[in-house]
Amino acid sequence: MPIENYTIKVFCWIDDYLAIILDGKRLRARGPAAALCASEVITMEVVGEALGFHQAKQIWQYFSQH
Repeated sequence: MPIENYTIKVFCWIDDYLAIILDGKRLRARGPAAALCASEVITMEVVGEALGFHQAKQIWQYFSQH
């Protein structure tokens, strides 16, 4: 499966289940609005780890380029 399709599937799964887990509550209660939603950040972490990136900097660099 191409990495793009895998990323989309992971995002959809995380987005659906995060909505169920949070039950309408916000994940972050305070602070400024984030540039990315929680589902996007969690997807980046999961896919990054699956690609073999174990540091946040490596994951961020990969997704910044793609």
